[in-house]
Amino acid sequence: MRDALCARRLEDRVELGWQSCFGRCTRGPNVLIGEQLSPPPTMMRRSLATPAPRRARAALYNHVTPRDCPELIDEHIIAGRPVARLIEPKPA
Repeated sequence: MRDALCARRLEDRVELGWQSCFGRCTRGPNVLIGEQLSPPPTMMRRSLATPAPRRARAALYNHVTPRDCPELIDEHIIAGRPVARLIEPKPA
């Protein structure tokens, strides 16, 4: 994930974090992507694998592999489109 972020020069705008449990170990590895508003308030940030309140733009991805990381960054973080194939149960 870090390599894909650096390749897109997003390391200053996206925060990587770690969380020990999402309660979905059988669906792991899991990645949580959600918006985070931090100072300055006009700058939108994204947060990976950190606790975040549920928002329409947040998604918990399941069975994530290194090959999925560029797609998650390009689609969810950059374009704002969650990647439905990596969300269980599948969104309606």
